[in-house]
Amino acid sequence: MLFDTFKKSGVYDSSTFAPVWLVDWYAYDFELVSSPNLEDLVRVNRYGMEQDWGLAFYHQGLLTRRYSCDELLRSLNSKIFFRNTSANWHTDWYDTFGSNRDMLVFTTQPRLLGLADKRLNLGMQDSWVFSLRDGQVLGNKTMGTARFLGFILGLVVMLLTPFGIWLLRRGRRRRPGPEV
Repeated sequence: MLFDTFKKSGVYDSSTFAPVWLVDWYAYDFELVSSPNLEDLVRVNRYGMEQDWGLAFYHQGLLTRRYSCDELLRSLNSKIFFRNTSANWHTDWYDTFGSNRDMLVFTTQPRLLGLADKRLNLGMQDSWVFSLRDGQVLGNKTMGTARFLGFILGLVVMLLTPFGIWLLRRGRRRRPGPEV
């Protein structure tokens, strides 16, 4: 029935059901963003940190460009900084995935530090804008670096303060008394 009419994923003419273009893979609708004319398509790989690609751009069903997670996660790109979902056991690495006219807007998850449900949001997150047509980068920035650097500075101060106090106390003990 449905499979007899539509043997592969792709775009079909609505009046004749003839294929306009086809692909050899299947994806859920939340993993896809398309241009209004359905010529251009972007697919996000929710298993991207476990596989070799994170975003794939297609024009009329043909792959035009791919980005790996290492390219999209500009810093702190280790799995330890991301949540692992219990739903289908993959690393939750991206946040926003949507279109704005002829552009793809894409952000990664904020980096987290901690264990289980007790995680500290480090605030570092990557933001990207791509051309839907060919996957060219139109803009990108890493947000939250000041917050992350503040966190690191605070951690260093917390670790060095007891050492500084110890040095001050040790120096007071060694001072010789007045000579008589």
